[in-house]
Amino acid sequence: NKKITKLVPVIADINIDFDSQYQLTDSIKIEPSSIDISGAADVLEKITYLKTAAVNLKKVATPLILKLGILKSPELKQIELSVTTVQATINVKKFTALLLSLPKLYFP
Repeated sequence: NKKITKLVPVIADINIDFDSQYQLTDSIKIEPSSIDISGAADVLEKITYLKTAAVNLKKVATPLILKLGILKSPELKQIELSVTTVQATINVKKFTALLLSLPKLYFP
């Protein structure tokens, strides 16, 4: 079978539990967001994306930069990856909410 190269997106498998009043300020950024894979054409046609190894984060209250490995599925043993890790940037910020009750005003 002929060896070809294909660019596929990387999807981060990150589960985040934020500390009280903290949340994402924007989406999680993955660098590189896509990587080249090389191998037999019949194997590559079945691969539409790559996932990172699962990461579970608890009580997150500060921005994070994580190095994530690409998940090694059985199909990936038959192909070459241009990179084996990606970097995830998670921007976190504290948000507060205020509930304010005002008295009703009556006009005659």
